[in-house]
Amino acid sequence: LYYTVPLVFSNIIEHRYGSTHSFKKILDLGCGTGLCGEHIKNSFDNLIGVDISSQMLKKAKEKSIYSELKCCELKYFLTKTKEKYDLLIAGDVLIYIGNLSELFKLCSNVMTKNARFIFSTEVSTDVAYKIDLTARYSHNFNYIQKITEQNNLTIESCENTKIRMEKNKWVFGKVFSVLKK
Repeated sequence: LYYTVPLVFSNIIEHRYGSTHSFKKILDLGCGTGLCGEHIKNSFDNLIGVDISSQMLKKAKEKSIYSELKCCELKYFLTKTKEKYDLLIAGDVLIYIGNLSELFKLCSNVMTKNARFIFSTEVSTDVAYKIDLTARYSHNFNYIQKITEQNNLTIESCENTKIRMEKNKWVFGKVFSVLKK
């Protein structure tokens, strides 16, 4: 798949925040097998992974990079956790959710002041969000900007990137880094 998101996340964390920020507690939303966690393993003291698939979490556990792994749906976890996090990451996760309003509200609630949320999206150019022929959602920049602002978050950076290969073609998307005000 030539999945590039973990490397893009790692570069953002290292080059944008590495020398000026210490992320003590990181939440990897939809961590899957731990591809993103593996790339940022030197950037944290405590890494929590959440995924709905127990099979994916078994593979993530084998990497021995997570302080804790939770098998549950993301919104459920975000509703129940009492913890606050310095950094949230969601690599190739939002493509499975259309309306992101509730998720962003829940993410904002578990973020410390000045925390970051780094995530990837596939790109819709015409509507707020839509389901594509691949059965994945794409999201419009203006929609992402609107829901970040509604949830006391602000976009710090947004970069176009090649997300992964699918049927020998690149799937293009964006990687956002947002700040909790």
